[in-house]
Amino acid sequence: MLKPNAPPKNQISISKEDSLKLAHSSRRFEQASVSTPILSLYETRETKRRTNLIFSAKFILVEKEFVQTNAKNELLLALDSDHTGLCNLDTTSKPFEEIRSFIEHHIEGARSRIVEGSPKWEAPSALDHLTVRSRMSAESLKQVLRDPPSQTPLDQSLATDTTRRATQGSSALSAEMVSMVSDFSLTRREPRLPCYIIHPGRNADFYGRCDVLQLLDKTFLRPLSNDEAQHVGGKELRSLAICGPGGIGKTQVAAEYVHTRKDHFDAIFWVYADQPTKIAEGFSRIAIEMGLVSEDSADAKDQTVTRDIVKGWLANPLKTYDDIDNDAQKIAKWLLVLDNVDDSEMLTDYWPLDGPGCVLATSRDPLAKKSRFLATDGVDLGPFSREEAADLLLKLTERDAETEGVEPQLFDVAERLGGYPLAITQMAGVITRRDLSFAEFLQAYEEEEFREELFNLRLEAPGHRSGYEHTLATVWAIEGLEKNGGTLLDVLSFLDPDNIPERILTTRPVVAALEGFPTTTTAYQKARSELLQYSLVAKDKSANKLIIHRLIQDTARGKMSNARFLAIFSATARLLASVWPFDTSNWGHSVARWVVCEELFPHVLRIKASSSRFISSGRELGESLEPETSLELSRLLTDAGWYHLERGNPEESEEFYDIAKEICISLKSVVTKSATQTQPTTASLLSSIDHRLAEIFHHGGCSATVTNKPKMALSCFETYNSLVSDDFGTNPSGVGTRLAISWNELGVAHMMNQQWQKGEECCLKAIDIMRDLNLPRTMLSFPRVNLGLAYWLMGRIEESLSVLLEGLSDREASYGLNDRESFITGRFLHALGNVKATQGDLDESFAYHQRALLQYRSTVGDNHHRTAATCYKVAHHYARLDQNEAAIKLLNQALKIYRDRTAYKPELARVHYKKGLVLLSLGKANEAKASFEMGSRLYSDLVPGGSQPKRGLDEADLENLVVFWSR
Repeated sequence: MLKPNAPPKNQISISKEDSLKLAHSSRRFEQASVSTPILSLYETRETKRRTNLIFSAKFILVEKEFVQTNAKNELLLALDSDHTGLCNLDTTSKPFEEIRSFIEHHIEGARSRIVEGSPKWEAPSALDHLTVRSRMSAESLKQVLRDPPSQTPLDQSLATDTTRRATQGSSALSAEMVSMVSDFSLTRREPRLPCYIIHPGRNADFYGRCDVLQLLDKTFLRPLSNDEAQHVGGKELRSLAICGPGGIGKTQVAAEYVHTRKDHFDAIFWVYADQPTKIAEGFSRIAIEMGLVSEDSADAKDQTVTRDIVKGWLANPLKTYDDIDNDAQKIAKWLLVLDNVDDSEMLTDYWPLDGPGCVLATSRDPLAKKSRFLATDGVDLGPFSREEAADLLLKLTERDAETEGVEPQLFDVAERLGGYPLAITQMAGVITRRDLSFAEFLQAYEEEEFREELFNLRLEAPGHRSGYEHTLATVWAIEGLEKNGGTLLDVLSFLDPDNIPERILTTRPVVAALEGFPTTTTAYQKARSELLQYSLVAKDKSANKLIIHRLIQDTARGKMSNARFLAIFSATARLLASVWPFDTSNWGHSVARWVVCEELFPHVLRIKASSSRFISSGRELGESLEPETSLELSRLLTDAGWYHLERGNPEESEEFYDIAKEICISLKSVVTKSATQTQPTTASLLSSIDHRLAEIFHHGGCSATVTNKPKMALSCFETYNSLVSDDFGTNPSGVGTRLAISWNELGVAHMMNQQWQKGEECCLKAIDIMRDLNLPRTMLSFPRVNLGLAYWLMGRIEESLSVLLEGLSDREASYGLNDRESFITGRFLHALGNVKATQGDLDESFAYHQRALLQYRSTVGDNHHRTAATCYKVAHHYARLDQNEAAIKLLNQALKIYRDRTAYKPELARVHYKKGLVLLSLGKANEAKASFEMGSRLYSDLVPGGSQPKRGLDEADLENLVVFWSR
């Protein structure tokens, strides 16, 4: 099927693998269609498709030559339609009558053959059981959609197909179990409508832009004509982009539109789109607020799942699933606002390609010609005219032109401000608060304009003066602030501009240790009030959050000296660290804090970005900051990186660790040079630095293990173990648990490098330390499961079985059979399945692997690499039992999870190779060949020199590339 947003046909590039698949499919079709009735339709009208941000063009996507098969029983029809309307036929038209006659004729022929007792029909050899699917009645489907199972898959599986110890597994698989394990389709939940997620409040002083609002109405609210409705089937996505420079009012226009047109939509979603993390969080919130996922479920924590669920609903936005008839009355109308789209490529995985909805985007890029989507239409938002700017000034300063007369200088003021709404709003605040006439304001403003420092702002490249009027106005407004207001604004300029929780500023204000920063409730409220009156910030009263324009932030930071920049940067970092929910669990796998982390993470990103000013100038952060601030900032960045890793972004987390490590190393250098280590304060500070470095190396090692970097993992964990061991020598009472963890992690690193004996020794040390500390037996889970795997890989099967069963028994005793405490139980089940397979007990191995898969799905979700690993293991069993369709489903799910991520190349190679074997057993030689070639190519990329065994690859070769816990 061709997508309307796909490249033109002359630009489509088909890989060799896809060419083979296409050729194979064509050959199978020719073999199967000898006597099969075929209905072939093609359009005669062009289909509109987007070519860039603003413009669209029309093409014939499916021509006659494209669909004609020349089969014996083919009916070839040309339809007066574009591609999207092929299935929307007028029931009174001639083509409809021809199609009806064609279908009735062949149905009657089939009925006659049945009545006359013709030989049993057999599918042509080119078709298999994956092509000819079982039927389900409409009523059965309705029942499935109405009555989802009350039990979770894990509950059902443990209650039926497997036992507590997985000792009664059977190769006689039930259809229910096969479906349960291999079905990764998303569960439908009733949407909660209406649903309005709108971040900015309505601006009571909004002015003008009637032409833009009318264009939005025309684009989004205009009913389709009968002809249009027939050709697009009511499913055309309508989109428009509001473009223009900063400060021109793009977001304000979008906010005014959504607040005044709510009654026209069943759902409105506002998503900040300037960072990938904010887009992902926005889609997660939509899924939860609409009730598409349960807030406390594993799916809600998996941003890939929430993204796919939301996109699925946007494409088919049913108000209810009680009735599957998809008529217009049951379709919800939605509007998605993507605010501040700086890079449209970030929307690639989120853009709703279809559906009867609307997308409104705001962007600084007026054309974005390199964008592949964003809008079918667009408008460049310009400054207000001289007259409009004057009217807005009168409105904001509450001056009546009729009774007071209009000062001649009014239009001069409006013109000097360049028609920028934000500049006009800010200057109106100055005029009102200082009780200036327009003439007095103009005189003072012109004096300010020639001050040399205003031209030295570090905002833009030299000579680039776009929006300068706004910059100058903002500077003057800022310089008129009182001390508390100005300092508060400076701190706000270092935070993410969208949705700044006020608790960052008010929970522990004294930690800012910054002169002028408000430390009492009264002082804070007064400073905030001043910023609001000058229109430098806005407030979301319902959520106790502040919003500040990016240009105001740029201006505030741009006028800071290096010393002032450093002071504000330090204070903001301390304020953020004071509210960040640091992970205090020993093993660092708590997900309860994720909700708070998600809210604060964009602000940590801004602090991390601001640190580049020191790095680019050649200065070390550890040398620039106070020691306590350095330690607190390194702790914040380290823990934020850990949160980023937990959310499935291990590669991106490494940058956090690198900056944190640089801070600590440079601080340590400063401390050792400036004082003797015998001084108590110096010794204490050095100990704190080493403690921070230990955590950084630990988290870096964990990132390396997840991304399959054995040497880096070993280096990090050796350093971590050394630092903790040194700390234990001076502080044994407070370091014991961390020392045990360090030995376990070092054991993992040795095993990643296939140093099994060293891995065993490290895990045993970890267990001994934990037992000496009288820790709960479940605390021993990690070293036990790693030890069990080490024994298995060394061929010490009985020892492995004993360790793993003991560990699983302890977890079941503490958390029950259906453990959802963490994924650790799944690791025991996975490992036990491997051991049982080695012993030749394949039925019991199968049962353990099934339990592992279901346990992972209920804890880490359907898109985690551990889930993918057990998809592979269970698929291996299904293939052995000739359940090839289920095996293919699981292998495809594994490929979907691993995707094209470099870290999982070994796992991808293994899955492709296994898929080739399954396809070969199904007689699909060409498809199998393509899978084998992919697996072989990935193998060559991974081994030194790219050489392969002369005997050819086998499963063992691919298995040996995979990290030990995924085998």
